Amino acid sequence: MINKEELVDIIENTKMERVPESEEAYEKRIYLDEDIVLIVGYNKEEDLEDINAEEEDE
Repeated sequence: MINKEELVDIIENTKMERVPESEEAYEKRIYLDEDIVLIVGYNKEEDLEDINAEEEDE
């Protein structure tokens, strides 16, 4: 296993890749051990300006 500092460094410095099934989701796979994988990811959210513009139109 890797220690906490190494894990933080890997998470911060590994490029996220778009999930093939979605244009809004990104993830990275970090192999902690031979059979242990940590998947870190996020979903892209709407831009706050777009949301405010829609509310003003209503």
